[in-house]
Amino acid sequence: MRYKLRSKHLDGGGMMLFDLLFDGKKVSNVYFNTRGYVFDSGVPMPSGQKLWLPEMRLSDIRAELASLNREFK
Repeated sequence: MRYKLRSKHLDGGGMMLFDLLFDGKKVSNVYFNTRGYVFDSGVPMPSGQKLWLPEMRLSDIRAELASLNREFK
């Protein structure tokens, strides 16, 4: 099981939009809010619960997803 960010397109303001994929299936959108990137739904966890992440930089999101990928191994 792996998380992956897939680039969708640029929005009208020039910011990238992303799909969050889990095992190749889209589970959430990631978009830019006024203070950072946010998920439009919770991120599934190994326990079956959803993790709600705050607004954060894209590099922080990638680091969090890498940590979750290690947890799923």
